[in-house]
Amino acid sequence: MKKSIIMTIIVAMILSLVSFASIVNAADNTANVSLSVDKTSVKKGDTVTVTIHSDKVVQGARLTVKYDQKLLQFVSASPSTAGTENTTADGTTIEFVNANGTNNLTISFKVIGTKGSTAISATPIEFNKDDNTPAYDVKTISGVKTVKIEEKTTTTKPSTNSTTTKPSTNSTSTKPSTNSSSSTSKAPTKYPNTGYSVVALGASVVAIIALGAISVKVFKK
Repeated sequence: MKKSIIMTIIVAMILSLVSFASIVNAADNTANVSLSVDKTSVKKGDTVTVTIHSDKVVQGARLTVKYDQKLLQFVSASPSTAGTENTTADGTTIEFVNANGTNNLTISFKVIGTKGSTAISATPIEFNKDDNTPAYDVKTISGVKTVKIEEKTTTTKPSTNSTTTKPSTNSTSTKPSTNSSSSTSKAPTKYPNTGYSVVALGASVVAIIALGAISVKVFKK
């Protein structure tokens, strides 16, 4: 009876140790991965940086980032991806190589849309410890971020070089001409007693003619 009790206790202890070791191993093989963005309000031409954070150091990873490709355009990723990114209708699949033991993977996008909003999320494919151990067990990448794209506003400022029209200081004023000819008729010059002088002259001429005729007759006789 005592032997059976002792054996039961020993088996229970062994099973407990095995279970504990399994739990520890499972926890060591699981990585919690999340997604974040550096800004949620942008304008066309801006850059949005997405950070994939793992609570465990990774040597390499492969994942797919989903976003509205009419609003954002993939630019680059770090650490080096060695040109292994592939963009399809479902998103951009990126393979990070030579991560050199990092907790953060970054992805840069350029804003190409003018207005709207897009949700950014990521789906894990593989997160590696190193070449000699199995990959981390990553079920999901937590965090779905929404980025809003606002229209650029154009502000019209008054020109500092505007030309103001001022009255000319050299303007020519039209003045009445001092030499203008007057159209007013002047009264003719009057010569006093002209009529009387002409009459007297005529009478004198007649008298001379008459005297001449009388003198001629007398001389003939």
